[in-house]
Amino acid sequence: MALVVGGVGLDLAIRYRIQNEVFFSAEQVAARWSAAARNGAVPAPIPTFTDITLVQLVDARGRVVDSSPQAAGMRPLSTLRPPADDRLQERTECSAQDRCVMLMANRVSPAPDSPVVYAGTAQPSLLATHNLEYVIAAGGVLILVSVAWMTWWGVGRTLRPVERERQFASTTSHELRTPIAGLRARLEEALLYPDDVDPRDTIQGALRATGRLEEIVDDLLLLTRLRGADAAPPELIELGALVTEEVSALGPGVPVRVRAVGDVRVRGSRIQLARVIGNLLSNGRRHAAGAVTVTVDSAGGQALVAVTDDGAGVPPADRERVFERFVRLDEARRRDAGGSGLGLAISRDIAHAHKGTLRIEDSPVGARFVLTLPLAGTGGSRGGVDRRAPGNRRQAQEEHLTWAPTARRAGP
Repeated sequence: MALVVGGVGLDLAIRYRIQNEVFFSAEQVAARWSAAARNGAVPAPIPTFTDITLVQLVDARGRVVDSSPQAAGMRPLSTLRPPADDRLQERTECSAQDRCVMLMANRVSPAPDSPVVYAGTAQPSLLATHNLEYVIAAGGVLILVSVAWMTWWGVGRTLRPVERERQFASTTSHELRTPIAGLRARLEEALLYPDDVDPRDTIQGALRATGRLEEIVDDLLLLTRLRGADAAPPELIELGALVTEEVSALGPGVPVRVRAVGDVRVRGSRIQLARVIGNLLSNGRRHAAGAVTVTVDSAGGQALVAVTDDGAGVPPADRERVFERFVRLDEARRRDAGGSGLGLAISRDIAHAHKGTLRIEDSPVGARFVLTLPLAGTGGSRGGVDRRAPGNRRQAQEEHLTWAPTARRAGP
């Protein structure tokens, strides 16, 4: 509606402006030669110096007395004879051949036999055709399409987080319902059949369901905190040492080998980065066939932590899906029926919060998760200072720890 009203207004304004300019120019030419006619000084033919090329001097009987070269041999441009009290009038005359002339008629004097000077020009094409309306309509359609697309894009961008949160709430409710339903079933069974149910088994099952609920809730709280303001100031962290600490805290199971280049420092939250490394280590050991390798290095101003296992790997089609909330592939469910399905999603959110990335790269065998973080002192490190001395950096890689499946702690 606004475009229609605006388009009509623009069309009328342009037409009025063009008509006004043509009639104004014609008025000046008609007034000039009317004054010359009163003084008896009209040349033959009448010269033209502007776009008003059709000029005629017509007597009271309707005969052309004099004219401009462009109007020579033409019939009088108009039959209009302005009255004595209104000697200057405008008129648009159209012939049977759809030829229209915009002119001004100027009565030379109030005398009954006064001649009339006609000055005009052919009607401009913008006024004679509907081309102006076509151009305005085309512009209006383009504006309408642009506004519609921008509105669609803006509303979609605004509602996209809402839709994601709706899906997240739905998925969360489903994930919470499963352990709650199991817990309720065990408790109801214990109440209905007290003689047939072992209280110890019921309590143990309830504790397992409660633990799963607690794990899911803790992960959800961490996701919420990651999207809020982090008031804790970043600290300087040596990634090789942090990885070594996390590996040292692991229990018995698949051995983990660490290869770290010394003094790879980043700035951030030690607790959050330890959570990422712990998640990657747990994920690697869960899917590994015999060993997990962790490398810590730096390249191009970025710190790199790669966790590689020798398991079945992640299909390329699922390499982004595994970072979605509550997504667990069939292989992961087969190896571990528990888990919240939020570990990798939380790890990627933490990486993004530290202006880094977490992705799965190609590997000859198994899966290779690569965490990339800005080195301390680089542009993306939130103002950190790189305190490493070039001479102190060890270029050779060192194996810090190797964990055996059966031992709580093994030697290097």
